[in-house]
Amino acid sequence: MKTRGLYILVFLLFNLLGFSQYFSNPSFEGNPPVPNDSPPGWDKCTGTPDTQPYVWDVPTLPSHGISYMGMCWFPGYIERVWTELNTPFSADSCYHVEIDLAFYHEINYYGSIETCYPIQIRIYSSLSYCNDGTLLWESPFISNTGWVTYDFTIEPDSDIDQIIIRTISANPNPPPYPQNIGYILIDNIVIESPPELDLGNDTTLCLSDTIILNAGSGFEFYEWQDGSVDSIYIVTEPGIYWVEATTDYGCTVVDSVVVDMSLDINLGNDTTVIVCEGGGYLISPGSEFISYVWQDGSTDSTFLAETSGLYWVEVVSENGCIAIDSIYITFEEYLEMELETAGPILMCEIYEVELWVEVINGLGPYTYEWLGLPDSTSSVTVTPSETTTYYVEVTDACGEIISDSVQVILLPVPDIDLGPDTTICGGDTLV
Repeated sequence: MKTRGLYILVFLLFNLLGFSQYFSNPSFEGNPPVPNDSPPGWDKCTGTPDTQPYVWDVPTLPSHGISYMGMCWFPGYIERVWTELNTPFSADSCYHVEIDLAFYHEINYYGSIETCYPIQIRIYSSLSYCNDGTLLWESPFISNTGWVTYDFTIEPDSDIDQIIIRTISANPNPPPYPQNIGYILIDNIVIESPPELDLGNDTTLCLSDTIILNAGSGFEFYEWQDGSVDSIYIVTEPGIYWVEATTDYGCTVVDSVVVDMSLDINLGNDTTVIVCEGGGYLISPGSEFISYVWQDGSTDSTFLAETSGLYWVEVVSENGCIAIDSIYITFEEYLEMELETAGPILMCEIYEVELWVEVINGLGPYTYEWLGLPDSTSSVTVTPSETTTYYVEVTDACGEIISDSVQVILLPVPDIDLGPDTTICGGDTLV
């Protein structure tokens, strides 16, 4: 009961410390000694793995916790165990795996002392219960009698949620290793994934300010988009920024962030304007800011200028950036429209003629209406067959209307008669 209680306590500590984030029993904790059965959480698929120590008189103490797993191999016989991951290995991620392995040179197999030799293990992904999938790692021949931590990296192409460990290798080594039985000791799988790399959300940079991007700690190397290698990067202008961070075990992660320039406001160039009587000029920096303060203390998002002078506004964005811009506006007096036309036009015969009107003063844009004609532009073409007066109305931007006319006069052709052909004598004259 004491041993059982100790196992439960250790198992709970493993969960509390987070070692079982991926495996339910990463340290092969069980209630040793248990021959021919794997530790809890590891289903035996082939053969009869053991929950050690002390099974078959193997005295090696665990590298971690109170127990570990022993597995054997000999020609025609392998042992395999299967487990389902608590948290799957995600595709296109990177994981650093450590596992403790050791060797013991003999076992007491039901009273028969068997000399053992070093063997290997393979770790596979599994698509279904006890079915080998993709080979993830193959150990070297394990001949160390003390625990040694071996490590490797997994970068799966697809998600992995099941794992198989199996023994392998007909002993290819020459004597002193006999062709008898291979035995291997397995303990304490530790999974480490790269620290979170997060440069933050896309953001805006206030004018004259800087932003510090921090890739965080826990990495061995850093490389930013410009080749710099510090863990932080100081941003002084807008752009796309990224960093590639590499751990000491070779896993690489990348993150990026877009930095826009904030508060690039523009009230426009200084300008001269003509406005209708009682009107003004509307100034707007845009509606995307959270506060506005104009030169007179008003706080609307727009300002109606009615007199000549300097106008300015201070705006604040959602992220607290402040910007100021100004504009000088000169007002000119509105003058009533005057029209100049092409007429009168004199014609001795019928042909096409262009009528036009030009606006003097007023405030554009203008609209034109030639009464009785379909055209609505400042010039039209007509072909009158008799003397005709054409009327035009012009409306300016202030709604003022003024009219004028163009007269096309068709002149009469004179009737000329020199009389019939005649003959005169020499020395005579004819009028």
